[in-house]
Amino acid sequence: MKTDRKWYAVIAAVAVFLVAAVLLGFLCREILDRRANPTGTSGDTVSGAASASTTAADTGVVELVWQDGEVRHLPVADFNDFVQSADRPVFVDFWAQWCGPCLKAAPFIESLAKDYAGQAYVVKVNVDMAADLSSQFNVSSIPYFVVLQNGKLQDSMAGYAQSLEDSIRMMLDDALD
Repeated sequence: MKTDRKWYAVIAAVAVFLVAAVLLGFLCREILDRRANPTGTSGDTVSGAASASTTAADTGVVELVWQDGEVRHLPVADFNDFVQSADRPVFVDFWAQWCGPCLKAAPFIESLAKDYAGQAYVVKVNVDMAADLSSQFNVSSIPYFVVLQNGKLQDSMAGYAQSLEDSIRMMLDDALD
């Protein structure tokens, strides 16, 4: 009888282990899927709190465009060409899906796309997908914001807090003067 109880305990432990392994496998797969494709599909329109889920092209770089009353995320194929050929200042938000402050900043960044439509370009760079650009701009913490004009760095700022929104707008305003 004691032997039977022992076997029941072993079988129960193995069952718990197998269930935990299956759940962990699904969790890991979900995390990897989210890192590979933060939004699920390309061409999505994003607004409000869901704004951090950008529609990233393979490059991880999107331009935020205010169009038809909402912000659209359009893939940027070649960031350096985009910046060099820009006829107005380019505001760049270096961010990541796992970064809490980046996600908090996302609605504000989208409001910049609306408020500065036609005056400045607003671009988001996913640092997990565009490590080369992160290195190019010496990004060591995120969110990291830069303003480029005529292909040259005009200003930069690391970190986000709601109290910094005026300073971030000032970066763009200075580039427009």
